[in-house]
Amino acid sequence: MSIEVVNVTETTVRLRWTQPQAFTRITGYVIKASVLETYAVAALLPVSWAVPNTTLQSELPNLHPGSKYNISVAATNYKEEGASIGTVVETIIGTPDPTPPSIEIKQRHGDEMLVHIPEAQNVNGPVSMYRIVVSIELYQQGIIIDNLGNHSYAEEQGLPYYIAAELDPEDIKNDFIIGNGRTYNGYFNAPLPLTNDIEVSLGIVSEKNHIKKVRYAESTKKIILNINEVEEYSPMVVALGAGIAIGMVLLLIGIGLLIVLRKRIHMVRLQRGSQSMPLSLSEPCMEIENSEFLQDDNDRVDYYGNLKRKLWNIPRDLIDIDISCVVGLGNYGKFTRGKVKQHGAQTPSLVQVISDRELEKSDKKLMLQELDTLIKSNEHDNLISFIGICETSTTLFVVLQDMKMTFKELLIQSRHRDLQNNKFCLLNENKAIQICVDVACGMEYLQSKKIMHKRLSCRNVVIGDNGVAKVAGFGLSHIRPLHETPDYIRWTSHEMLRQNRYNPKADVWSYGVLMWEALTIGATPYAHTANKEVAARVLRGMRPSQPSYVGDGLFQLCLQCWQVDPDERPPFSSLLNELTQFAEGPGTTCLSFTHYNGFNYDLYVPQYEIVS
Repeated sequence: MSIEVVNVTETTVRLRWTQPQAFTRITGYVIKASVLETYAVAALLPVSWAVPNTTLQSELPNLHPGSKYNISVAATNYKEEGASIGTVVETIIGTPDPTPPSIEIKQRHGDEMLVHIPEAQNVNGPVSMYRIVVSIELYQQGIIIDNLGNHSYAEEQGLPYYIAAELDPEDIKNDFIIGNGRTYNGYFNAPLPLTNDIEVSLGIVSEKNHIKKVRYAESTKKIILNINEVEEYSPMVVALGAGIAIGMVLLLIGIGLLIVLRKRIHMVRLQRGSQSMPLSLSEPCMEIENSEFLQDDNDRVDYYGNLKRKLWNIPRDLIDIDISCVVGLGNYGKFTRGKVKQHGAQTPSLVQVISDRELEKSDKKLMLQELDTLIKSNEHDNLISFIGICETSTTLFVVLQDMKMTFKELLIQSRHRDLQNNKFCLLNENKAIQICVDVACGMEYLQSKKIMHKRLSCRNVVIGDNGVAKVAGFGLSHIRPLHETPDYIRWTSHEMLRQNRYNPKADVWSYGVLMWEALTIGATPYAHTANKEVAARVLRGMRPSQPSYVGDGLFQLCLQCWQVDPDERPPFSSLLNELTQFAEGPGTTCLSFTHYNGFNYDLYVPQYEIVS
């Protein structure tokens, strides 16, 4: 038996091995990886994978960057494990993590600045060098990392930022003078300009085995200190300053007149439309902002009236609402079942009952934002169907098409043996992949509308009567059970767990976990880890493992979604294209639900998916 390393990345190792001589039937192989050396602060536990006897190569996921592993492969039969063969593999170093610390400013005098550089940490590789970045904030708003170079390059390109020095870790033990006119590792430490609008920040260089990774501080520290030099102002500068001040005063007067005029126009509109809009939601919402989507730059006067013109205002006599049949809770009211008379037929519906009297003004604004989100998403077949609204003098009814089953429920119900076809799942492979395609299609549309989901999982995907999947759970379509609250930490992206800062690509991470749910027929991600431990372990590199019946190409899409750097995750358009090819091909080439000896379902632990 021999073993060969085919490919190594930051977090994966691909192995290939040969079948050993055996005097008994080989039923599979077990692969083990234990850490020999690592830069991680927390201890990395040994990990193992099991693959069937038909597999002679495998990609090992969820490894830690810049770590040396002892990896072994052994054949197994039903009762015991054979002799193993091993090799030592070192993963590629990753982008330095955490972000570099802030530089401490001690003193500024003329064209020099005395600073203290704190020691940086890096769990993904060594800290090889420190870079000091100077930015003249008087001329620009931010640093484009790709354009960052030395002082000469900055002057040639007309850039107001440059690398002033690159220092060894030993060099930061003493305070450093920025602007002393010396050269450090090829970077000229140029004297600073006599201005207060200067920012200095730190970068970390990590280099090993001819691989270099650099990370710069996400925020820089602006220096506002008095420069100990006498400043002289020419008459031209004084005249220019006076002209700017006069211009600003005239501009403010013009803005004030415009605001007064807009308010008068708005009051006239309200008086004209008061009879057609009895609900007090028609009050002006001039300050609407939302982290979930970017609004168009249209006129926000009579915001509710503008929204109403985009949707069906359902007459009260066409909707039958069963107030007593409460099926869940929304962000602003309870969800009940109802029926809407539409095209001569009764359409089953879910109705969120929103009482105007119980909403604060701020909640009304947020509710209107979510209503706008729902309207924008109503144009796509793979998003929850929004029927319209019905309003009375005190209540707003938001009406959605009722879907009987979520994708999660479909998967759990499919966990049965299909004896006729020798399958361990009632849902066929191509259908499971096609539903993932539907979800990617819906999410691509949301992304194009600048709408972020934030709760993407199988429980927030519904299945229509025609089998088409529709993304739900965003905006006013979010519904949660009456007596429990879903916990989405197992679907939460790395950056959200680390910094609680939302990035649009966080939905791509969640989509990767949703795909894994589908491929494992509804299993709970990290089912062997308690809720309180999930965040810390994901930050240390834990990811859902590859089932033996899932092909490498399909699982690779999941791994791409779980890249630590959001920019390295694929857009939904790319995922959609690749998944469509899998869905249109024979399912057994990338995913096989064919039953085999020793098969067990990945664990589904309902209590781990709700807040305890």
